[in-house]
Amino acid sequence: MGGQRKAGQSQSDADETPRRADPRTSVFFRSDVEVHDIKTHGKLRNLSAAGARLELDVSPEIGDPIRLTIRNVGKISGRVVWARDGQVGVLFDSQIDPEAAYPVRRPAKIPQGPPIETDYKRPALGRFRLKS
Repeated sequence: MGGQRKAGQSQSDADETPRRADPRTSVFFRSDVEVHDIKTHGKLRNLSAAGARLELDVSPEIGDPIRLTIRNVGKISGRVVWARDGQVGVLFDSQIDPEAAYPVRRPAKIPQGPPIETDYKRPALGRFRLKS
């Protein structure tokens, strides 16, 4: 899978750079994270079926195994594919359904009572006199 070359990058380097195949959605979820038997919390910043971007307090290396717990999805294992400035890119070992991570929104329940009876009649028009 060929990638575009950046300045100073050879074509062979660009060909080895992993590229996203799935669209990512910006999110802001908390996730439990486990790296090197260290359990911590991370901020999930974007999510796709194949991977995610996280903000972490720990600094894993590229290639390190990582395990995330994402609400409504469960535990997902993967590996770090990039790391810089407190953020990491994760490629999942198996694809997920990213839509499952979103809370289910249910329509608001409207209280049902007895029907309201209305008697819509036009008000009577009377004679109006101007006082002088």
